[in-house]
Amino acid sequence: MIAALNKVLGGTSVSLLFTPGVASIGHWFKARRATATGFAITGGSIGGIVFPLLFQKLIPTIGFPWACRIVGFVEIALLLPPNILVHSRLKPLSDASASIDLAALLEPTFAFTTLGVFLTQWGIFVPISYLTSYAMAIGIEDSFAYQLLPIFNAGSVLGRWLPNYAADKFGRFNVMFITTLSCVVIALGLWFPTRDGGDKSKNILIAFAVLYGFGTGSGIGLTPVCVGQICRTEDYGKRYGTCYSLASFAWVFPPCPPRCAMSR
Repeated sequence: MIAALNKVLGGTSVSLLFTPGVASIGHWFKARRATATGFAITGGSIGGIVFPLLFQKLIPTIGFPWACRIVGFVEIALLLPPNILVHSRLKPLSDASASIDLAALLEPTFAFTTLGVFLTQWGIFVPISYLTSYAMAIGIEDSFAYQLLPIFNAGSVLGRWLPNYAADKFGRFNVMFITTLSCVVIALGLWFPTRDGGDKSKNILIAFAVLYGFGTGSGIGLTPVCVGQICRTEDYGKRYGTCYSLASFAWVFPPCPPRCAMSR
């Protein structure tokens, strides 16, 4: 019960922080919107490096509860300034509301974009979710298996910015398609051949974590920009929130259970 409540509160908190923060960037940039969004979102990957390593060091010395409290204190200190400073450039529309805009799905462009985002999130988060447990299942030591997530996020730092920089020059949807396709190639070429464990599989998993982290970075960084490209700036926040509200169900119902993922 407590674990389920933690997931609900954690997911709600992240959504309330992430979605408005990202949407506000689109109010201030247009031609360089992808670059600005990608640069801002790299902070999530940096946190993905720091916090797992912090947990790994703190839990054996002070225990899990206090490790969580310390991380919470750090997050409060980091989140206070942006929560005070972030604001939109445009005034809310007279008919604006906090509800998701399901009527927008009547527009084919937005509907298919939302479907594409859903399928992208549905696929790319399977290796991310099971990377550590998969490494343990094939015999890699626990201490290194837990470090694969920071390694993954190290690749994601560049993956959230460089593709976005290219997207402003070559097209947001074009770059999104290329990076998503690269994730498929990387998963088939590097993740699946690591079934046997050993040093070879360990090295391949390192390469996989870095490259897949880079490829999936655009799945986070380019999604809001692609949504913003097919709507008015005034509607950007609501359309982005609607898109991600529907895409979030991809994380609730992943296409592969843990046993399946670890057996590959």
